Amino acid sequence: MVNTVGSYKNKHEPNDKEYIEILIYAFSKKLGVIFRMYNDRNIGYRIHANKIETKKLIEKISPYIIAEMMYKIGFYSPVTTGSPNVLE
Repeated sequence: MVNTVGSYKNKHEPNDKEYIEILIYAFSKKLGVIFRMYNDRNIGYRIHANKIETKKLIEKISPYIIAEMMYKIGFYSPVTTGSPNVLE
């Protein structure tokens, strides 16, 4: 089956909901970060974490992120590198 963005999905693969449930379980057990699942009706299932859980995740993964990619987790803006951490 081809989805709306043109990628192929094998009909024997678990559905998106199963993948998301596995991800949520793994984040909870391995990192202690709680995610919630919601169904975006046009796209499928997605995960969401509130601000507190997002901060916990960033604290755990930031030592493994190279400096050039730190803006991806809110440490600085790639346009104005002197801006403060947006998560504080």
